[in-house]
Amino acid sequence: MSARKRACDTCHARKIHCDGVIPSCDAFCARSNAEPEGGLRKDPGPGRVSELSTGRTYESALAVSDETPLMITSSTTSSSSGSSVPAHALLRTLSHTPSSSPSCPYQDNQRETIAFTPAETQGLVRCESRLFATNSRDWIRSWSESPMLDLFSPTSADPPWQRDLRHPLFTANSTVTALPEKTVTELYLQLFRSTPFRLVFPIVDAVLFQDTIETAYHPEGDSSISIACVFAFLSIMSHMPWGPRSNGVFDGEACAMQADSFMGLSSPGTSLVELQFYIMQCIHKLFSGDLKAATLCHAIACRLLFMLGGQVYPQSPQKFNETPTVSDLERRMEEHLRKLFWLCYTIDKIIALRTREPPCIDDEQCDLKLPPGYANVVYTEKDFDGALPTALTLFPGDLRLSIIKSRTCKLLFNQAQKLSDTELLRAVRELDGDLDDWRASIPLGYRPTLLSRDDGHGFTPDMDSTQKMHIIMIHLEYHHLMATIHGYISRTLSWNGRDNANLVNSGLGVSSSQTLSVEASRASLEYLRVASHALLGTTFWIVVFYPLNAVLTIIGNVLLHPLQPEIKRDMELLESTASLIKQIRNQRSIHIDNSDISRIDSFVSDVIQLGKSTIAAASRELNEVEHARTETICDST
Repeated sequence: MSARKRACDTCHARKIHCDGVIPSCDAFCARSNAEPEGGLRKDPGPGRVSELSTGRTYESALAVSDETPLMITSSTTSSSSGSSVPAHALLRTLSHTPSSSPSCPYQDNQRETIAFTPAETQGLVRCESRLFATNSRDWIRSWSESPMLDLFSPTSADPPWQRDLRHPLFTANSTVTALPEKTVTELYLQLFRSTPFRLVFPIVDAVLFQDTIETAYHPEGDSSISIACVFAFLSIMSHMPWGPRSNGVFDGEACAMQADSFMGLSSPGTSLVELQFYIMQCIHKLFSGDLKAATLCHAIACRLLFMLGGQVYPQSPQKFNETPTVSDLERRMEEHLRKLFWLCYTIDKIIALRTREPPCIDDEQCDLKLPPGYANVVYTEKDFDGALPTALTLFPGDLRLSIIKSRTCKLLFNQAQKLSDTELLRAVRELDGDLDDWRASIPLGYRPTLLSRDDGHGFTPDMDSTQKMHIIMIHLEYHHLMATIHGYISRTLSWNGRDNANLVNSGLGVSSSQTLSVEASRASLEYLRVASHALLGTTFWIVVFYPLNAVLTIIGNVLLHPLQPEIKRDMELLESTASLIKQIRNQRSIHIDNSDISRIDSFVSDVIQLGKSTIAAASRELNEVEHARTETICDST
């Protein structure tokens, strides 16, 4: 006697018959009366009309199978039995079945079965695009003929949170820019020493960089890398809100272009100056929205870091509240190299999660012992006092959160296809537990949460702008990581058919992960709405990534469950995102091209329209099924 088959999550939740078609039956089992394994079609009996699947065809559009072709039944009245029809064409036909038919639109005599190969049903788990598989985009396009979906194709490198690289700003620059007066550069170095910016981005050591300035302005031999390093430093400092407004003004974009021109002149060396240069170039590209260039600069910086041994903990580490003397240059270089390691490590995980590509730095090859005193950071005003020489370097976000990000990347990019479902669930539970432990370590006033805060954003009147920005970023990163972890597990276990087995029916395990992913995305938008006034103007391209990714998660929930009560709240959040991004954009202190603004606005607008169209179509289908059920009951009586 064969073991009893379990229904897939979709059919089990809707209490309808499941045929267990691999990889996803998409609730076609009951409503289309598909043939069971014995080859006999089950008669539904008089008066029985299957329930409407509010998820409709989204699961089948995202499903993937390695061995078994996906059988999709077409509702067309005439078709050649041997023809090969694209999946999205069938889905569009299903979605636009005329409602004037006197019988249920899913009756047997209107359907035929067409087989699709695994390649044609390639889905979100093993997809050629980082965001949406080809069939998924085609299915969405059946609801909205938006060119914005092309941004998510495998050949596109321009998601809406990245700057359009075809701008004149990114073309070759033949104009040679001279260094500003030496006093100007030294003025900005002193400014860097006295502001909290150096605690978050320790791009240079004030004492060591003074030697670089001397070499750049008084060249002896080949000083090109020192000149390039000064240009890179000035390009970053020109965008900072603490810059002088009288003398010392220079063209930051011209400095950035001149720094770019130095990158291809010669092979990089292996000194601290070269490492600083490529790290600063990477940071400037991130702040400018050029994610691809930032990725390349970061890769070079990581190789230089390894050559210099920055991944190893110093033999004579700095003690807490201790600063190396000016004369102790060797120890100062060791300490600064270690700071650059943690800066590279943090950026490495940021880039990996944004590009959906493996990180450059492997934890197993590095000493991840935290800096002395880092565990005692409580995010108070004294922690952000840049004028104190003994102030602890904070780095972007939180180093402990970056380590959890690294483990998340390892799960996403290295081991996902090797782990069993049980092992995958265990790994996600461990990550979730570590993430919650980190959250609990943050002081209560600044602690991220998935619930709306009673005090709004958690700021106090005495907070410095850098401190506010730091708190905003740990909230956004927490929400994004939560959505990434649980969104991945819910997609993998719900839509990934493995070894010809039935779909995993993990009960509350999968559904709760999907709920947490969506809730984290909602929390990200809601928090950003109340805290956006405190954003620094240079962070537009850094911050806009988070609401746009939250939008993608929320619209996916709308597509799956268009008639659930929570969808009204989701649509309100999506509609408020347009004004939220506009508010963030209005605070910018960097140039943003009008075409980039238009791309982002169009993307959000198209997502909102897609959600409205999906809800309207689902409501029509529900009304049609209810009408058919009523007619059937009347006929039977």
